Amino acid sequence: MSPILENARCPVNDTTKLLDTSGKSALITGATGKLGSPADGMLTEEESLNLPNSSARGLDVAIIGAGLMGHALAAIFAAAGSRVTLCETDSTTLASAKQRMRSSLEAADLDPNAADAIRLVNSLDSLDPECRFVTEAISENLRLKQELFRDLEKRLPQALLASNTSVLSIGEVARLMTSPERSLGTHWWNPPYLVPLVEVVQGPQTRLEYVQWTMALLRRVYK
Repeated sequence: MSPILENARCPVNDTTKLLDTSGKSALITGATGKLGSPADGMLTEEESLNLPNSSARGLDVAIIGAGLMGHALAAIFAAAGSRVTLCETDSTTLASAKQRMRSSLEAADLDPNAADAIRLVNSLDSLDPECRFVTEAISENLRLKQELFRDLEKRLPQALLASNTSVLSIGEVARLMTSPERSLGTHWWNPPYLVPLVEVVQGPQTRLEYVQWTMALLRRVYK
């Protein structure tokens, strides 16, 4: 097993997949010992998200947080052709986001003009209700992430919700959600525009097809 796999953090009851540029994944199973097993309170097949195909091009994506990781994630999705909204409540951080995204794209030998198409907003109220994939990259504060996921779940009824957390359990992050099966972790290695590795974490109630869809999407953005 590679050193990365040996040292990967896998919180209790979460399952981790590591995705590299070859498109191959390695699996570490958490305390449940099961992958994609049914759980009480999960949506039925008829109620599941009607996700589009996993192509990044034309996909409505929202990134919450424009700091060290968030601005780079927004830039990566925009470069792959996604329609990206970047949400940040701090005005200073938001004001510098465009230039930081352009710099990140230039460092990755990608078109820096892709940053110009990213919509910048300072409130969750401005998110597109048709958004299908959200990644939060806010501070590592469990209560803040829990409240954010609960809020996003209500605002974006057809969106898959991902957390970039590197230390918190996805099951705990999703604890306040009514439908925790549409939450998962996507821990991007830093700097995400240069390191081709994302840790995809399945929470104890995350539907397996959502994990598979996310991994396919990440391959479309060259992860």
